[in-house]
Amino acid sequence: MKRTILRALSVILVLLLTLAACTPASSTSTAENTAPSSGNDALSVGAATSGETVKLKFWHSLTGHNGEGLQKMVDDFNASQSAIQVEAVFQGNYYESAAKLQAALISGSQPDLIMLEVALVGQFASANVLVDFAQHLSADEVANFQEGLLKDTYVNDTLAAIPFNRSTPVLYVNRDMLKQAGLDPAGPKTWDELRSFSKTIIEKIPGTVGCEIPVDVWFFESGMFQQDGSVLTDDLKSVNFVNEKGENTIRFWQEMIDEGSMKSPVGKDYNGWDAAMADFVGQKAAMITVSTGYLKGLLDQTDGVFDMGTCFLPAYTDGKYATPTGGANIAILNKSSEEEINASVEFIRFLTNKENVGFFCEWTGYVPTTKEALEYPGLKALYEKYPQYLTAVDHLQYAQKRSIIKGYREMAVIIQEEIRAALLDTQIPPKRALENAAEQIQVILDDE
Repeated sequence: MKRTILRALSVILVLLLTLAACTPASSTSTAENTAPSSGNDALSVGAATSGETVKLKFWHSLTGHNGEGLQKMVDDFNASQSAIQVEAVFQGNYYESAAKLQAALISGSQPDLIMLEVALVGQFASANVLVDFAQHLSADEVANFQEGLLKDTYVNDTLAAIPFNRSTPVLYVNRDMLKQAGLDPAGPKTWDELRSFSKTIIEKIPGTVGCEIPVDVWFFESGMFQQDGSVLTDDLKSVNFVNEKGENTIRFWQEMIDEGSMKSPVGKDYNGWDAAMADFVGQKAAMITVSTGYLKGLLDQTDGVFDMGTCFLPAYTDGKYATPTGGANIAILNKSSEEEINASVEFIRFLTNKENVGFFCEWTGYVPTTKEALEYPGLKALYEKYPQYLTAVDHLQYAQKRSIIKGYREMAVIIQEEIRAALLDTQIPPKRALENAAEQIQVILDDE
């Protein structure tokens, strides 16, 4: 009964979002049919239409060091001209921000731009509340973004968002611990090597664990991709993980946990990630799998403590790498006025120019979203000094498109809860966990 009520509320929310999207913006029209802008079109439009500064609200989810880097770019943009002024507003983590956007769209208090976790873009694009960037950027501008990152910006052939703070998962390794255990400090390259490395670690260095992998749909997707699988079928209408590939992924983790070579850190969502990183920095775990977005912070915390390396996610079979991408894109809400939409596009052009992409990647560890940013001098120098950054950049050639649907977040939570249960009680057969998840998820897919 509880699930039925939740599903009903979800349907009502989608209907309300759709109605909000179809309602004309007060006193202005959207820019759906605006020709691609070039140069400073948005700046001139903002100045010419009203003669006043166009003020934009930009919701984001970055804190600490990463948030400081974003704010610097916002301040630089505001100082560079007077036609457009952007206010960056922190709205909590990706999921909290998305929930606030749902409420804001219904009340009419939505921002002009928002940072959306890649798997959440489909939720809002399906409700027709996001601007299609194909109407505002030239083909050359779009082609400048890295192909591996663009895969998760399109929804139903609509360019619903632009890559911004994007990442891939990577395997972080304590090279000193690997050497101490007589292992290759370059790290494991396959699942079998990850397991053998981890077993050797616990044998040679008592009180430690070989690796930690947080419970996250991202890592389950990785396991499926590495076996030429996917979470959903190509038409996104049916689950595609109740099979040998899905079972292999969960069983691999269960067996490593049973032998004591792997730990599933306590904590849901990003709390589990934080726990894994704390154990890694404290040298309680020799290897962890988290996002490259944490690279700068981990380098700082381990500097002078131990030699930290990064490597691709180990492949299921030798040389067959595959990875999802993550992080966030930036989207523009189509309820903004034409003037505000054009100004928002201009702000995004600023954020994604060669210098700013280079700066932001150098500042944070996120991957360069554009091809031209790879030529940014500061980034070249950074990669030469810290080759750990290059792992995620090189990883992009193996990036796979994720199964992004309107109900992705709900689907992800279901998968994660079933995996969590199977890792807490490793006697639960992987097939049963997958079937439990599939039964619930198919209800979501049938409502799409």
